[in-house]
Amino acid sequence: RQTIPKRAVTAVAGAARAASIDMGRDCTSARSAVVKSVGVRVGLMGRLLALSASRSSFTPICPTTHAFVSNTLPSTYRASCDVGFISGTRKRRRPGIIVSSLMSMQSEDKNSHEGENLDPPTGPFHDDNTMMDYWDDEFMDDKIEDDMDGIVDLYPDDSLALFNSGGEDEQFLSSESLSNADGNLTLAVTPTMTEQPDIAYFYLKNKIGLSDETMWMITFEAGTVLGLTAKNLDWKVSVLRRNMKLSDDDIREIISKYPAILQKSADKKLAPTILLLVRALDLSKAELRSMVVKYPCIMGYSSKNLLRKVEFFTSTMGYSVDETRKLVVNEPRLMCAAVETGMWPRMGFLCREMAIPIENVRKIVQKNPKILLCSIENNLKEKLISFLVMRLRMDSAHVGKLLLAFPQFVDYNLDDTILPIAVFFMTDLEFSPTEFRSILLKWPRLITNSLRKIKHVVGFLRFEFNLDASQVKRVIFQSPPTLGLSDDNLTATIRFLRETFRLDDDDARKVVVGMPTLLACAIDSNLRPKAEYLLEAFDNDEKELKAVILKQPSLLGYSLKKRLQPRLESLTAIGGHPRSITIGITMTEANFQTWLNEKAIKIAENGGVEPPRGTRKKRTPRPRSSAIVLASDGREDELSSGQKEASALDKSSPERKSRVVHWKR
Repeated sequence: RQTIPKRAVTAVAGAARAASIDMGRDCTSARSAVVKSVGVRVGLMGRLLALSASRSSFTPICPTTHAFVSNTLPSTYRASCDVGFISGTRKRRRPGIIVSSLMSMQSEDKNSHEGENLDPPTGPFHDDNTMMDYWDDEFMDDKIEDDMDGIVDLYPDDSLALFNSGGEDEQFLSSESLSNADGNLTLAVTPTMTEQPDIAYFYLKNKIGLSDETMWMITFEAGTVLGLTAKNLDWKVSVLRRNMKLSDDDIREIISKYPAILQKSADKKLAPTILLLVRALDLSKAELRSMVVKYPCIMGYSSKNLLRKVEFFTSTMGYSVDETRKLVVNEPRLMCAAVETGMWPRMGFLCREMAIPIENVRKIVQKNPKILLCSIENNLKEKLISFLVMRLRMDSAHVGKLLLAFPQFVDYNLDDTILPIAVFFMTDLEFSPTEFRSILLKWPRLITNSLRKIKHVVGFLRFEFNLDASQVKRVIFQSPPTLGLSDDNLTATIRFLRETFRLDDDDARKVVVGMPTLLACAIDSNLRPKAEYLLEAFDNDEKELKAVILKQPSLLGYSLKKRLQPRLESLTAIGGHPRSITIGITMTEANFQTWLNEKAIKIAENGGVEPPRGTRKKRTPRPRSSAIVLASDGREDELSSGQKEASALDKSSPERKSRVVHWKR
């Protein structure tokens, strides 16, 4: 005797639609039609639902129309049903109207899609007489009677009238047989009926194109969506589509990730939230689209919650609106994180416990916003304190430097990735913890390589390039990025050095060990331009250039434009030989200018030509006393006889020659 909410009955109708689809697999002539009654209340009121199938029977199970039997839905599309007749009170006509909420489709006591036997319905309402009496006691509402006047005049008693919500495109089914014998209602209709998309299930399934999996997700996580009208859902989808330029695939992805978005009011929730995000962060439609498609749950937060997060970045962290926008667009999950219990404690941990300045924390978060989403206990403390500080003996400055260079360090698993690499370096390669700390500070991206890759490169250097263990350690310590290179890259670099400078295997190993970073230098953009310039500066004297490279391999490691070319030009401008660059290239700028001025004076004294090597004037040795006085007061009588004898020896004396004299006090 209770009035049923429209939403509940529509949700029930959607579940029945699923059953009709499944039945249609076996009954090719099956047709389904879902329509809405003209009225709102007819005793036990709801939407009119008719599922038609050729000679299929619908067995009434329970006439409780507002009961939604959800526990029978999963994976079987099974549903409870109540089907019956409600007779009108008009004396002139008494058309039969099907009032249905949720149906379980059966054909000859079997479920159409499973073929399983169903127990015959039991209960107080399943006796034939009781059933008919129950339906006869429900009388049509006066308002509905008035609305049905036109229908009664148009259609005969043996016709079933079905109407849509708008009153347009009215359709009716001529019933060949309409009986309620033996507890079954047989409905045979003509197959000209068309589906009405005014049910949420039909709209989502057919028009939006949601998969069965997504439909079940909606049923379990946001079941009230099935109780909404198609017009309501279409308005919500149009608001999302119009304001963010969403495609059909985007709509399906958003609903599959966050079905509850369809429960939000379009005018009171979705539109205001979109407007707030656009104004607070100055977002474009493309940026807002990328955020919502990745994490549609953003649309579920209140305006106060979203504003609090924006204020955290602009006020607490000190970012501008432009920086905040870039931050949340790159990592939309920041808008899903709590401020007081999430982002604020993590920022405080970096600033207070790790003693990283707030300016550096801002840079770290900009490079890796995920650091504000990491667990303090299970992530930050284990990696930054237990591993870096306690095991590798880093201080806060080292930790800050590592995070500034590679803040993604905290994203890698400690047990599966970082620790195995550290153990390999400190056991197999015999690096100390402080040496491994230096390697990690030089190249924090070391942990991005698998342990298998690192071992392979070590094996290449050891057995393919024939370096000994100490040389391999030097190459790794001086140039850790070498461990990230491929075999082809290493082979090409070594071949280039051999062919360009006419090096044999031993010379090539000497050059690589002397300047390990050469292996990590690009050939076309780095090594080749330097080699061509040096060869031109040495007047194509390959032999002289080879000697210079063997003496100073680091010459190829300096910048061509900023260091090598300016200093070599300054040296040749005063008449110096290019080979002298091996001395001046390592100096600071001030020391180089001092050295260059002294060299210019020497060249000027030699007639404008640098004196050849080996012609330097030998320094005149200072005159030394023939006696060595050990006592400051000069009293030789206090010296022992051995000390007097030694003091009498002159360096030029043939008796002394090269022997070492030991003194005793």
